[in-house]
Amino acid sequence: MRWHRSEGEVVPVVERHRMALGGVVPAPLTLTEYVVAVEQDTQATYVYIGPLEEAHRFLALTLDSARRLHAVLGGLLRSVDQS
Repeated sequence: MRWHRSEGEVVPVVERHRMALGGVVPAPLTLTEYVVAVEQDTQATYVYIGPLEEAHRFLALTLDSARRLHAVLGGLLRSVDQS
């Protein structure tokens, strides 16, 4: 197998995108679309998450890493929803 990406799902998101952390003035919020898909190559299977219009900006997480991130995000969202 060389490389393959599933068709994936397109998800509308609102993001705050900036080139560096911190700053006095918050970066503006932007509406964009992300693709969430599965990628496979000779090394591993990944969960791919990235903006539809910016191929250079993405996450490609191994399945174990994606599961850990999912668990942390789930707990964080439950905590925010309860407050």
